[in-house]
Order: sequence, then C-alpha cells, then structure tokens
Amino acid sequence: MSVPPPPQPYRLLRATDLLDLHFRFLGLRLEKPVLGPRQLVRAEPDKPGHLVVTFGPQHVVEQAFFEISPGLPEAAQDTARAGSEPHKPPPVASRIGGRSVLVFEVGAQKTVTYTDTGLLTAMRELPLRVVDAARAPAAATGLRQAVTSAPDNVFHALRLVRTVAELTARHGADAPVDAGLRAAPAAEPAAGARPENPLANPDDPKTGIELPYRLLLSPPQGATWSHSTELADPTGRVELWHTRLPATGARAVWTRDPGFDPAVPHPLDPTGNDFTMAMTPEDRSSVVHLSSNTQLPGGFEPTPLTGDNLMLSAMGGWLDSLGRWDRPPAGFEVTQWRHRTSLGRDHYVRVMYRGRLFPFGHLADLVKVTERKFDRERPDHAAYLNQKFFIMVREPVRRYGAREDSEELKRLRRLFPFTSVRLLTLVTPDLRPPRPFPDPAGPVEDPPNRKLAFFPETDEEQPFQFQVSMTDLDGRLVEFRTPMAFVGKNLYESRADVENFVARYTPALTAPSPAPPDLSHDEVKRVVADVRGQAEPFRLSCRWFVGR
Repeated sequence: MSVPPPPQPYRLLRATDLLDLHFRFLGLRLEKPVLGPRQLVRAEPDKPGHLVVTFGPQHVVEQAFFEISPGLPEAAQDTARAGSEPHKPPPVASRIGGRSVLVFEVGAQKTVTYTDTGLLTAMRELPLRVVDAARAPAAATGLRQAVTSAPDNVFHALRLVRTVAELTARHGADAPVDAGLRAAPAAEPAAGARPENPLANPDDPKTGIELPYRLLLSPPQGATWSHSTELADPTGRVELWHTRLPATGARAVWTRDPGFDPAVPHPLDPTGNDFTMAMTPEDRSSVVHLSSNTQLPGGFEPTPLTGDNLMLSAMGGWLDSLGRWDRPPAGFEVTQWRHRTSLGRDHYVRVMYRGRLFPFGHLADLVKVTERKFDRERPDHAAYLNQKFFIMVREPVRRYGAREDSEELKRLRRLFPFTSVRLLTLVTPDLRPPRPFPDPAGPVEDPPNRKLAFFPETDEEQPFQFQVSMTDLDGRLVEFRTPMAFVGKNLYESRADVENFVARYTPALTAPSPAPPDLSHDEVKRVVADVRGQAEPFRLSCRWFVGR
C-alpha cells in the first residue's frame, strides 16, 4: 500500500495582526472524519511526523560607531568626546538575518486540526524537535504547564493531576504525552554532542532560531510557546501577533559564519564582518562552543544561556539573554555575553574577554559594550549603535610568596620585594580601540591582536595609569600610578608567548640607567611608575611574570 503524499505547504497570512507563517507537513497526511474539519495525522504510525513552521528574518544587524563616553556627570553623557567616531547620516550599513524554523513532533496518537486555529494550537502543545546539544536532561520530564489566561491555582493543579491519572489508566502511559499534558521523556545528550546546523537538511530539519544575526539558538525540547490562536476583534486595537517562550534556558547551536567547524575546538578569527558589528565571528563561534560543545578540552561542560524573554513575530524578534562562563577552556577568552533586542533591533550587547594585567598578574576582563543611544547633535535625534571598551578588574588584591611555591618561583619572588599588590583602579574609563602591541623582534605568527596584548589608552592618558597600592616585606605601603598591559587569556596561558611579550615589554631603551628616563619614547613611558615623591621608589620587574 502506497503512502499518500503529505499536504502541500501552507502559508498563514493575516493583514490584521501581521501574522505570517509558512507550514510544512513532513511525514503527515490529511484524514477526513465523519464530522468536523480535516485532521493531520502521521502518514505511517511507526514513522515520525513533523510540523515545520518557518518565520521570516528575526534580526537586522547595524553598523556600530566607536565611542568614548565622557561618563559622569549624567548631563554630559549625550556628548561624545573627540576620540569618538562621527555618526554617518542614515541609512547606516546593515545586514538582515536568515529564516528561523520551529519543528514540532507529532505523536503517533496525536491529531492536529487542519485549520488556522488548529495549527496555531498545535504550536502551543506539541514538543519541539531539537539537535542533540539542545536536549534537556531526563530529569526535566514532568507535567507540562498549561498555557491559560487565568492564573494557576491549587485546584487547577489537582484537576491536571487527576486528568493525567485517568488518561494513563484508560489509554496507557503515552496518552498524557500525546494530549500535551506531560512532557515527553527526554533523552540524555548524545555522547560527544557538539554544535550542529539544525537547518542543514531541509527534509530533516530541527529547531533553529537565528537571533541575533548569524547565530542560531535552540530551546530544549520541552519548551512551550505561548501565543493567541484566534484573531482579535478587528474593530478595536489589535496587537502584533507574536509567540513567546517563557523564561527558560537555550543554547547557541550553530553560527553561519564562513569557516565554522564544530570539530575544531577554537573560535574563529575576529575579522570577517563587513563593518563594525556588536559581535564578531570570534564572539559568535565562542558562544556556540561554550554553550553546546561537549568536546572542548579539559572536560569543560557547556553552560546554556539564560533568557528572560524570547519572542518571534513577522516584524522581528525580542531577545533578553545572558551567557556566563567564568572559567572558559583553553583557547577561549569570552566569559560573558549579554544581548537585548526588540523588534529585531539591538539595544544593548555586552561581550567580556578574560585576561590579566601585566606585570602583576591581576585577573581582569576586557568589556566591549554596544549600546543604542540618541544622537542629540543631529536634528533628527537618530538612535545609533555606539561601541566602547573598558577594563574591569576581577582580582583587586594579589598576594605573593606562598609556602607551596616552587624553588624557581621563590627565586623570582626575591626579585620582587612585595608581599601583595592592590589595584585601586577597579574600572577604567572608556578606552581607545585596542592596538596591537608593537613587535620589534620580528613577525608574529598570529594575525594582529589575535592574542590580545595591548596597553590601555584613554583620551587623557597614553598609556592609561592605574592606581596601585603595594605592601613590601617590612609591611610598609607604597602607592603610585603606573601603566599596565592587558594580556589576553590565550597569550598568558602560553609560556613562550609570555616570554616573547616580556621581551617586547623591556627593549633596550628601558635598561637601567643613572640618567633620568627619556619619556619621549613610548617604550619608556610603559615601564615608568609615578611614585609621587615617595622616599622608596622602585623599578618594575617583569621576570617573575614568566614563572606564573
């Protein structure tokens, strides 16, 4: 007996509330009951059936302009400093994202009413089909929260439990799952699960939401979407049709950046965007690996994103997500990603990169913030995306001389007669764009600044001076101001790279000399500390840093 072909693709389009969805029916067939509308059921009960719903683009990425904010007072925050990049007249450069697809699994006992209301209802009740990396653990199996307009109460919960018990007694353990009252048992993530393109095979798709640009997200299979299934009264105010995902975790499972290979446990090169964007290919690929790749070195366990808001519509998506990876594995520097988007337009994006401050070794993060602000200087007060950099100190106090130190470290400590170093500058002002550290010794294997290493500079200070307080072996405090270099995690984890950096940091011009330092050279400025007339000046020694 031949299997009937699936129904033709169907587009649900309404001008009243701007609903625009494309439906495909894989492994399904239409069945005409004696009474009522037609029903969608599995074409073959023992083979899977999927309801595929395609949305249009959910995100538009725009050009960001470099900014150095004047900071406090608040009255001056709308005025950019001289180092800021001027805004171009609109329109600015932009790129639109790709399609987003939700794939729902239709159970063997499940029927879907083949009407507009029936299809929208199925989107609220059916479980999602997702890639292995996005699957939630089996412990998440349980009663599915019913989506109603009335608040939940104890009586509703009791009725739900009673209904589940009756369905189980009459029709078996799978009946509550088919009725949408219990989440289907979730399989454990496959051994070695890693990023996977959910839209690679049109005949075998899985859920993939491109939000933001080029980054595909996937909620777990038990996520429940909430939206209206009936058209509102067209004579009154009608809201934009949208579907909302309650606060839940999600994972970035793929990026459309060219060259991305999930088998290579390293992020992409930061270059590759057509213009300055909130996220680089390195940022996007790092988020994918850190949230869904179980094959990263060091036994790293990927952590899902937390989201307070995820909505899809024909006009673009809403996203409020946060990813945190306080201890990224070898080869990765991103420790945090925060993204806020409304109607497909970015409002606030923050990416943080792990590093240390040279030469004392304090843990710190380089913060890149892209934020939409009104331009008060323009007659149209257009809102542009502005991007800035600053450094946050994560380890204010660093102590030296532990008992378990190796003999080499003990020898190096004797070259550094201080027991602790406290950084009084915990957050820098807005910085100029990070510049590659000069290489007087020869060519660099990696592209410029591929491994972060630069001296922070502001409009007022080149290089920027950190306020430092140190305690010497006699317990005396010495306070001074000195430049410090930000050294990225990928560099300071390599002894050879650190030694190369030290050689650059201490060229011949910085050798000890009885003559006053010549501050006309940048190399000298970077190793001179302003002790403000204190009786106990000292020369920064960097050899101990190599022994870390």
